[in-house]
Amino acid sequence: MQTFDEKAAQALLRQLSRRWQQLKIAETTCIALSVALWGAWLLYFFTSLPVWMAVACGLLLGVAGGFVWLWRNPLQRYNLATLSSHLNQQQTWLEDSAELLWAAPESLSSVALLQKQVLLHRLPAQHQTLQVPHRLPAKLGLLAVSLVLVWLLLPFGKLQILGGKRAVGQSSAKEAAQNSKKAVVLPAGVKTATAFVSPPAYTQMAAYQTPQLNLKFPEGSQISWQFTFEGEIQRALLVLSEKDSLPLVRQPNGVFATQATLKNAGYYVLFFIDKQGNRTTSDYFSWEEKADQKPKITLRNIEQFTDLQFNPHLVVEVNAQLQDDYGLTDAYLVATVSKGSGEAVKFREEKMYFDQSLSSGTTTANLNKSFKLSALGMTPGDELYFYVEAIDNRQPNPQKGRTDVYFIALADTAQLTATMQLGSGINQMPEYFRSQRQLIIDTEKLIAEKNGLAADQFQSRSNDIGVDQKILRLRYGQFLGEEFESNIGGSHHHHHDHDHEGEDHDEEEEHFEGDGHGHEDSGHQKWMQERSSMKTLEKNEHGHSENPNKKNTSSLYSTVPESVMHIHDSQEEASFLDETLKAELRVVLTQMWEAELRLRTARPEESLPFQYKALYLLKDIQQKSRVYVERVGFDPPPLDEKKRLSGDVTKLKNASGQRRYEVEALYPQLKKMLAYLDQCDAAAQLPAFDKALLQAGGLELAAFTLENPTSGYNLKALQLLKNLQDAPSNSGESLRPLVRQLRQLLWKIFPNETQQPKQATHSVFDLQKMYLQKIGI
Repeated sequence: MQTFDEKAAQALLRQLSRRWQQLKIAETTCIALSVALWGAWLLYFFTSLPVWMAVACGLLLGVAGGFVWLWRNPLQRYNLATLSSHLNQQQTWLEDSAELLWAAPESLSSVALLQKQVLLHRLPAQHQTLQVPHRLPAKLGLLAVSLVLVWLLLPFGKLQILGGKRAVGQSSAKEAAQNSKKAVVLPAGVKTATAFVSPPAYTQMAAYQTPQLNLKFPEGSQISWQFTFEGEIQRALLVLSEKDSLPLVRQPNGVFATQATLKNAGYYVLFFIDKQGNRTTSDYFSWEEKADQKPKITLRNIEQFTDLQFNPHLVVEVNAQLQDDYGLTDAYLVATVSKGSGEAVKFREEKMYFDQSLSSGTTTANLNKSFKLSALGMTPGDELYFYVEAIDNRQPNPQKGRTDVYFIALADTAQLTATMQLGSGINQMPEYFRSQRQLIIDTEKLIAEKNGLAADQFQSRSNDIGVDQKILRLRYGQFLGEEFESNIGGSHHHHHDHDHEGEDHDEEEEHFEGDGHGHEDSGHQKWMQERSSMKTLEKNEHGHSENPNKKNTSSLYSTVPESVMHIHDSQEEASFLDETLKAELRVVLTQMWEAELRLRTARPEESLPFQYKALYLLKDIQQKSRVYVERVGFDPPPLDEKKRLSGDVTKLKNASGQRRYEVEALYPQLKKMLAYLDQCDAAAQLPAFDKALLQAGGLELAAFTLENPTSGYNLKALQLLKNLQDAPSNSGESLRPLVRQLRQLLWKIFPNETQQPKQATHSVFDLQKMYLQKIGI
């Protein structure tokens, strides 16, 4: 196996960096050749240039395209720092430390040197996995496709291509004219109608004109209309849906024109009066304003929350991809460094620009920023908050787009080490305790994983659960006033020997293998010493060590009833629970003691019944210990004595009076018109239309259209309704397709009503009516 020292590792990284640059040069060459091929082909077939000049110009275009590509993606970007950042993302075995392989040893700390040795030790087995990203196959495929397409197009003659172009241009012009005539239906008396759209200067869009009066234009555009009419016109104007109108002004050349800056979305109609006084209204036309969007920013190769170990040479790289619909003017990174903690925290904000300059007016940009955390004055324990902000070229109020806030925290290893050293000599109890349900879940999980665990590991995990059970038992024991472990739970299991009247009563505990109480166990002697000490203490307390001739005074109190004794400091009464709950809680502690005993002796299967019993009793205690507060009733004011027992109930009202729910119906005239159209369509012959009803429904339909201007059905329904109103009364069955089409559109756009409260209705049968009549109701 090949070995790597520091120099060999650095040589490997430099070789990878050079290969990366060579691949990028090859990609640029493929792009330049593709541009040269298509440029030469287009210049030859669509201009009068000779072949050699078209090829030369195509090569110049390819070289220019290659230089532009290299300018946007410089080779200096693919250096050792960028390579290290890429390798850290792709290779997990590097542990975000690839830059240590080429860093100078004298600039590294002792921890960094150790990490570097670890990487050098791993490098022989992993160096084959180090690869650089490239898209050379895709670029070669692009070049191959370009070659094939140009080769296939060579048999076509130059004149055929040009002729085909002219034919296509003529046909497209005819189709455009036909489409424009079909799309815009002008009323009688109007020759031409043209709309001019002048976008704002910052959009860098040229002004254009269109015969299509349904307009979609950029935000802030100036709209102009020009109309020519057949004959003399007294008055002409554009009626807008915004309850406003634009009068058309007659120009010297006979054209009627007006202009406006429209906002949001809406519709308008052309209205004019001819010399004879005839009033004419056009179809409905819509407009829609395309809002200028804020810049969009995407950050690559960085997580939103990052925790790093302190390194004086730690470099953060930010790659931002910016996009705007019309153009960008500025982009920068705003960083805030947080130092200290608590009330002594300090913040310092700094604005940093990207390494590349942003060309004003560009719509897309790929910017990078590399900075050292030490250059910002960051030390262990500090935090960095930053975001990227971009400004577009909107006038007069530019828009700002920004990313979310990204966080980088440097771990304070010195403080962490000091804390660990201070607490290393203390056996601290955990500050938390687990619930009985969690202990049951852990026990069942341990039983399920028993076959895959070693014996010592199984015993260790079972003992850990037993420790948690002990902590929980001690915590619940505090509710009974128990302050010592010897008083909690299974204290009655420890028996001692008394020598009363010359007799020895030796009672032995029942022990299990592995619980530390066996004679062959290493802890047996220590347990025996503790047991003998307890026996001696108990004998002293009971007077065993005193003079046997002395009378035992404790027997004097044995004859006194406990109910008449005044006992102080009784641990049995040191709680706020009643006797029933305390008795049940003692049973819970006993169950926990039994479960702990079996967990500590690596018998979790036997502990589960006791744990379930403890959990059931705990839930029962929780239910019983709930306090229910009685509601305070209503205390009415006292009645006047003069009115008491008088039987005057004239001013009393029945509390169960009826309520009237008057809900305003939505678009009632529109509903009536729709029902009327349904009746007309169902009739054998169309009747004469109720123009007043159609007019009222049309007003509500127009109001609904103003609330929903983007729906295409609304304007079409309005136009069909207008055609139905303007139709002669003797049209007859020729209007039935129009009625059906209008009905279908109205059913599609009819607004859905929300459910309204209403009075409940009950069915009353004849038998019930008879019964109510009999009883006089």
